[in-house]
Amino acid sequence: MNRAEFAARIDHTVLGPETTWDDVKAVLDAADTHGMNACIPPCYVAEAAEYAPDVTLVSVCGFPHGQAALETKEFEAERAWQDGADEIDVVLNVGRLRSGDTEAVAEELACVVAAVPLPVKVIVEAPLLEEAELRTACELAAEADAAFVKTATGFTDGGATVEDVRVMAEYLPVKASGGIGLPRTPSRCWRPAPSASVPPRASSWSRGTRTARSDYSRAYSVASPSSFWAAPNTAPSATASPVATVPSTSYCQRFVPMR
Repeated sequence: MNRAEFAARIDHTVLGPETTWDDVKAVLDAADTHGMNACIPPCYVAEAAEYAPDVTLVSVCGFPHGQAALETKEFEAERAWQDGADEIDVVLNVGRLRSGDTEAVAEELACVVAAVPLPVKVIVEAPLLEEAELRTACELAAEADAAFVKTATGFTDGGATVEDVRVMAEYLPVKASGGIGLPRTPSRCWRPAPSASVPPRASSWSRGTRTARSDYSRAYSVASPSSFWAAPNTAPSATASPVATVPSTSYCQRFVPMR
């Protein structure tokens, strides 16, 4: 993997409660310079789309606790799309999941996914879940036709673990976030798959007054537009293996698949 390919799999992120437009601009400038993507608060998406039209924008809904009403999450996702977002990260309602109200969780995820013609990642807050709960969360995300599952918001104790990612990768590609550590070199973590010729699935959509295009695959980590992902273990001839987290310097989240 060369430098450009590595950078294209990084979400440079700023999602703090005190985030200012200057903070967002700094992240966008760095993302534009180095070929990364940017994950930013919804209130800045429209300005960001105008300020950095070549940067892939990720935004969030129901963030960070996931307990907004279904209609609120739908509206947040739709508004972010209309403002220029390329991807949406939605936080699953952990309280409803843990209390056994899986029908409400399933309905909510399905509605958010259906609300926008964009890749939707479901943040499951894995550090808060037992394995059985984590599996249920991933099953619901897959049934809702989400594009990916994501380990955590970073607003709870604990971070991504290899064990959680292995479980999650049985269902959908995984974005590992929270508790990110930096390996000495990317080459120690990234090992090219034996067969890298599998074509990704293409998805295109309207982005405000312009057209955005994202090439990604639900089965192969090499195709993600935002980060490094683990391929579902059930995918035929899947060539990627579980994700190990890489850095969290400043607001940067990076992800590297590992064998």
